Amino acid sequence: MKDKFIENESHKHRLAKELLYSWFDEQNKSNDSCQIAQFKWRSNYGVFTELKFYETSAPYYFECSKGLKEYSLINGVDSRGLNPLDWFDTKIDRGKIIFVPDITIFHKGCPTIIIEVVHKNSLTKSKIEKIKQFFQYHHVELYEIDAEEILRHTGIPNELKCAKII
Repeated sequence: MKDKFIENESHKHRLAKELLYSWFDEQNKSNDSCQIAQFKWRSNYGVFTELKFYETSAPYYFECSKGLKEYSLINGVDSRGLNPLDWFDTKIDRGKIIFVPDITIFHKGCPTIIIEVVHKNSLTKSKIEKIKQFFQYHHVELYEIDAEEILRHTGIPNELKCAKII
């Protein structure tokens, strides 16, 4: 099947993705106004790696997607758990996976920065179109960064060479 999600990545791709994610995640957890290289955002729902977008997902992913558990506060604590991924009921079929970005960064309830790490092949036109269609009425930026560019840095860089796709 042509558009079925298959998790298949090279060792270099995985290492680069995990390193980049660690930079973003650390910044997101320690600040409200965040910046890594030229990427700026305000911490919100967080930074995710391999976040699956389903047929029933919404741009306001943790607010309007199908399968969210009912929200309630128990003694002032969100009953769905602290990790937003725990807010989804695993018993509910969310449909077919549309796309899975390497890194997704939320700002004001909606993904605003999506980063794809590439190693041997660039992003496919099909994936770009699926992302464009999904976010057609919302602002999202899609970037492609080569794994070599990430791995050449010994610390968090001031700038990353990348291509802005959307």
